[in-house]
Amino acid sequence: MKKICFIISTVLLLASCRNDKKPESFTLATYNVQCFFDSVTDGTEYSDFSGPKSKWNEEKYIHRLKKLSAVIKELDVDILALQEIENEEVLKDILNYLSMDKPYKYCAFAKESDGVFGCGVLSRYPITSLKTAQVQFFSADSRNEVELRPQLQIFISLENSKKSDLCLFVVHWKSKNSKTHIQTAGFRRMQENLLASSISTVPAEIPLIAAVGDFNQDVSEFEWYENGTILLQGFKEKTQVFTPWFLSENFEDTGSYYYQDKWEKIDNIFLCKPLDSSILQDFSTVSDGTHTDENGIPIPYKVYSDYGWSDHLPLKAKLSVLTPDGKSAF
Repeated sequence: MKKICFIISTVLLLASCRNDKKPESFTLATYNVQCFFDSVTDGTEYSDFSGPKSKWNEEKYIHRLKKLSAVIKELDVDILALQEIENEEVLKDILNYLSMDKPYKYCAFAKESDGVFGCGVLSRYPITSLKTAQVQFFSADSRNEVELRPQLQIFISLENSKKSDLCLFVVHWKSKNSKTHIQTAGFRRMQENLLASSISTVPAEIPLIAAVGDFNQDVSEFEWYENGTILLQGFKEKTQVFTPWFLSENFEDTGSYYYQDKWEKIDNIFLCKPLDSSILQDFSTVSDGTHTDENGIPIPYKVYSDYGWSDHLPLKAKLSVLTPDGKSAF
């Protein structure tokens, strides 16, 4: 018999000076950077990145850092969520290679203690508080024990104030596996339950709520409601969110992940409050740059050749900031 519980993961938080005034808008992006390991062997790495037969080394790690930093500079967003980062030291190294006119003064990172990857956030605005939650399965048969990646919840102030304006959830749900697809779907449903229930507990005074990351299932696999909104199944009730993918002109021919000659929309920027496109000034995949081929398809990283970036495209959005009366400042 399995039991589900929530545990708190290790979190790194760095802080610096605050901003002067609340902006009229801000930019937000999410990017799965594909197996971003450092060059230190900890025992949790994939075989391509450890062991005597591996071609992975310090030189290739530094090269990847430089290439990722170049993509991040081109994104030039105010808040950036990253998935598949091995540890907080990698996040610090990314910051060290990111010499920018508008640097990221705040960052956060979370992963389970024995996990392979975690999620990180870089922000130009103050992170006022954060917490994590995780679904964990226990059974008499240890071979079936599964720990799902933690959900990172961050509160951000968009002005010189301790008051939070934005609640941001960052997730990286259980990936699909052709051999155990039905089982992994169940795991993702539990992560969906956690996210939906967490969204419903955000204090009412927070004007903006968003959930971003790699959900590892196409947006069409969620329960659609109406006008671009999706119903996330919580533990007790359903929670409504809005997906900007709904506004895509070529819905069938666009996505963030290219698999078996087909686009999939497995990455997302869900708007949880407000529940429509009223604050959305822009939304797109970032398919133009050195990290893609001539068709805008992401170039996956290969250890043996030290070529490529990631098998995902970044998603980028520009959002209006709401005034205290709940109206857009734009």
